[in-house]
Amino acid sequence: MLPLCFFFLNLIEKKKTRSKLQIEFENIENNLFINSYDSGYVIINKKKFRNLISINGNKIVQYDKPNNIYKNTFLDNLIKNADETKKKDLILFGTGVSVLNIPEEIKSFFYKNSVKFEIMNSLAAYKTYNILLHESRNFVSIIKVL
Repeated sequence: MLPLCFFFLNLIEKKKTRSKLQIEFENIENNLFINSYDSGYVIINKKKFRNLISINGNKIVQYDKPNNIYKNTFLDNLIKNADETKKKDLILFGTGVSVLNIPEEIKSFFYKNSVKFEIMNSLAAYKTYNILLHESRNFVSIIKVL
């Protein structure tokens, strides 16, 4: 029996140093998938998003000047609304080119409230985000766009 959904990652060489990701979907009806990315942007539902993005359900917010992935209004609201945050399966952080450690006060909040979280570089977060979305998981993402 074939799964309902297939998606293939095609890496396409762009110039000599940069690769572009294109994702082809069969039988997928979700407009929130990260369809492709390149230097400085990701494409979701035929729209380009840059800098830092937060995704919660159907809502995508772009932050124009991200100084720190762990200091933004989206994360502040997650902490203020602990009861809602506890209902999430996962908080996904894509921290850019390298993995940035989460501040102790945020980590303590997550542990105290039994909130699961994953921290990874943004490239891994793009892929993980799509997989979680395909699995219909209840999660939120904060991703620094490469």
